[in-house]
Amino acid sequence: IGLAQCGLSWDQRFTFYDHIHTTGMDIKQPIVCTAALTLSKDMTFRDYAQGAYRMRGIGKGQRIELVIIPEVAALVHKSLARAEKTKVEDRTRALVERKRSSPEAWSQQVAVDVITWLVLNGILLEEKKHRLLCQQNLRNLLRKASASTLERAPVNLGSLKEWLETNPTKVALDEQRVRLDFGVSNEVVGAHGDKADAEQLDEKLNRELREHAGKDIRAGSVWSTADERAAACTAAMGILDELRQVASGVNDDGGDGGLELGGEKVQEQEQEQEQEQEQEQEQEQEQKMEI
Repeated sequence: IGLAQCGLSWDQRFTFYDHIHTTGMDIKQPIVCTAALTLSKDMTFRDYAQGAYRMRGIGKGQRIELVIIPEVAALVHKSLARAEKTKVEDRTRALVERKRSSPEAWSQQVAVDVITWLVLNGILLEEKKHRLLCQQNLRNLLRKASASTLERAPVNLGSLKEWLETNPTKVALDEQRVRLDFGVSNEVVGAHGDKADAEQLDEKLNRELREHAGKDIRAGSVWSTADERAAACTAAMGILDELRQVASGVNDDGGDGGLELGGEKVQEQEQEQEQEQEQEQEQEQEQKMEI
């Protein structure tokens, strides 16, 4: 039923937005209310902003509280510590100390850390898209050559049958096929880091280029002439150089392996420091009572 017919006022409703529906949804909310905004490990700043602005009256009565699980908090500390060139333990300890000395400053710092981490996630996502684009551009050089061969197909049906049996036509048709690899790797995805993945992609594309460039023009090559092959190889080397530049700028963080353990470790450190702070406060109170 429609919201107007549900029989509940705005302050009696609970609205849940999944990831997809944080974009484009406009549901009226009470003037004074609080939204709980969750973070996932793959979230970017755009996702964060889209979710936050479901509350159209932020700062005018509506508030947002971040809900961060320990695993994601550990990932935030890990990413920012790498960017700041500090240790995760030192960064966590400094943040806990700030929480004890100034809760308001701690809250502001957490908000800044989250936004910084989300921007970094967006940059990494764009780098992965760029690697995919390089892969598509290189393979497009090969398919473009094969498509040029297929476009020269004769119109006459009799000649077409003979043309289909020729070796250049078979090579061109084979190049247009999209082969699916059903093999399952026994390694964790991203276990070697983004930099290692980019290097593996570089080696794979290099191997494909060498295989095509090494074929004889008259026997198994997708190019009709040596000049066409040389021009395509030059363009392909430019694409591979671009891919290597991207790979050299990728931080090798070792993937997300051990994320759960890292989250538990950070949580334990925070609990230990909170217990130490409580003991210090109790000791100070006892000393004041003795005085």
